[in-house]
Amino acid sequence: MVRKTSKHPVTAARRTEFQPRKLLLASIGAISLGRKQVVQSCTNAARDINHLPAKAEAMVKEAEFAARKLRKQVEGEVSKFQKKALLLVTEARGQAEKRLNPMLARLGVRPVSAKRRSTKKPSARKPSQRRRAA
Repeated sequence: MVRKTSKHPVTAARRTEFQPRKLLLASIGAISLGRKQVVQSCTNAARDINHLPAKAEAMVKEAEFAARKLRKQVEGEVSKFQKKALLLVTEARGQAEKRLNPMLARLGVRPVSAKRRSTKKPSARKPSQRRRAA
């Protein structure tokens, strides 16, 4: 077998020497960049201070809208459950009356009627007008 030789000789990794000039220039660049970023962040903060009340009001309106929407959903669900519970209660009351009325009748207690009277308020009567005889 034939060995291949390269035209460029392989050099061992160079050891970089400490160069104070490069260190000084790098530190000056870092300080300059940091100063620019601080100035920019301060100007951004000062500019955003004027917009904070408007942002806060927008956030409050958004929260109120979400709360109203959630309230409507909850009221809808509660009304559904309320109707179901009312039906169950009236059914249970009817069954209890059916079972207890015969026992109450034996004891001499007046049984509860199955149908309740309507609880309508009496309508207001118009005062009658008296006619005077002429």
